[in-house]
Parts: sequence; C-alpha cells; structure tokens
Amino acid sequence: MLPNYFKMAREMSDIISLYPWQWKGFYVTAFNRIRLWFNRFDLIEQCIPEKGKIVDIGSGYGLFANFLAIRSRDRMITGVEKNPRKTKYAFRGLKNTEFITMDVRDYDLNSCQAITIIDVLHHMNSFEQQEDLLRYCYSGLDRGGVLFIKDVCFEPYYKFFLTRIVDNCLYMGDRFYFRKWEDFRSVLEKTGFRVEYVTLHEGSPYSTYGLLCAKDVV
Repeated sequence: MLPNYFKMAREMSDIISLYPWQWKGFYVTAFNRIRLWFNRFDLIEQCIPEKGKIVDIGSGYGLFANFLAIRSRDRMITGVEKNPRKTKYAFRGLKNTEFITMDVRDYDLNSCQAITIIDVLHHMNSFEQQEDLLRYCYSGLDRGGVLFIKDVCFEPYYKFFLTRIVDNCLYMGDRFYFRKWEDFRSVLEKTGFRVEYVTLHEGSPYSTYGLLCAKDVV
C-alpha cells in the first residue's frame, strides 16, 4: 500500500490540497485523505461524463464530488447529503459544486447526465429502500445518462472482513444491508439499465466493486 500512497500523493495533489491539515476539521482531513488513498476514485472518474449535471447522492464530506469537479470544470456537481455536520465541511470553494442538506428522496432529481452513489446503499434502512432509490435514479437521468454505484462485495473474503470491521467502528450500532453485486445487477436490469461490472478492490484493502449503469438512448 505504501507505493500506492506515493502514487496518490503525486497524481492527486490538487485534490489533497483541498483538505489542508488544520486543528479545526482535523478528523475530516484525515478521514478524506485515507479514503482517497484506499479507494480507486481515478477509475470511477473515467466512467463519468466530462460535462453536464451530476448528482452525488450521500456526498458526505464532499470528497468524491470535489474530485469530479476538479477533474473537469465542465461538470456541474450537486452533492446531496442528509447529515448537516458533514455538509458544512463539503464545500471547498470550487465554482462548479454545490452541496445541499436534504434526504435525496425529497430532492428534485431530474435531467441529470450522471448520478453517483458511492458507499451509500449498504447504509440504507432496507433492501426495499435501495430498490426505490435505484428506480428514482433511473427516472431522474436523461436518456444516455449513467448511474455509477460503488459498494461492498463479499469477495475476497479477507477484504470483506476488514471492510466490516471498519464500517462497524465508524457506524457503531448500525445495521448494514450488504447485497451481492449480481443481485444489484438483476434489480438494475429490471429497472431498465444496462449494467457493466467494474473491478475496484485491486490495490485497495477493501472489498469494493463498481457498477456502471447506462440508461439506453432508445
């Protein structure tokens, strides 16, 4: 992992500079830098349109939304996060970003070129809520738009075990709704998406995967 840290430090210095070390917000900086180190946001970014309206659902401290925004100024990014404590740390001065404190189910999700759901689905309150959100995303995308999902898979098992430990430490007492990626694919295809699996766990200690979901033009 150490070579990956130095690679990240070189190639993502523009993102890292948005989260400088300071006493106020120290945890946020540390959390985001570690998250950037351990996740393949560079691979996900390549799957997202370089311009247009993009909504990041469950945007948290704004790391991935800002990552997308700084990689292309032609993207207009809206981060939707229901936790106000996280939202207040999200805006980092980029003109092509905005962050809203709101449950996404109350947000007018329409005419989007892309929607991203990064490490959110397994934190929802039921499998039914997951499916409702995916259908809502489909209705909010323009034809030809894409939905990108990053979530936790069960393999490799030793990475899944570590991922569970981290989630249980960060979100004590929560129940998690993990789901096989094949099950998500079935739900997404029934909704109308074309689905492509994206490997994300290589080079990361976590058992994560991506699903690139396209809303057909026809």
